Amino acid sequence: MKTRLTRRAQANLDDSWLHIAELSQNTEAAPKVIRSLEDAIDAVGQNPNMGRRRDLDLRAGLRSFVVDQHVVVYRRRRSSVSIAGIFHHTQNLPTLFQ
Repeated sequence: MKTRLTRRAQANLDDSWLHIAELSQNTEAAPKVIRSLEDAIDAVGQNPNMGRRRDLDLRAGLRSFVVDQHVVVYRRRRSSVSIAGIFHHTQNLPTLFQ
């Protein structure tokens, strides 16, 4: 199944890269984390039911899974998987989806 990043998810990915690069003062660390996130996003296209259902705490139809210190939130569509957002695990997800 094809995966697609929403604008929000792409912005989250870009922000994560910048944050990691600035925090670590190491431009090699950020690409490694982003690569692991992208690999996991590709994997969800192969197994769209792999994530935890988030119907009750976020929104109906959403699922999520953890990659390192990030939570990837997505929705399975008829013929694709739409990545709704990529967040640091310390963020309060329910407030972000209100």
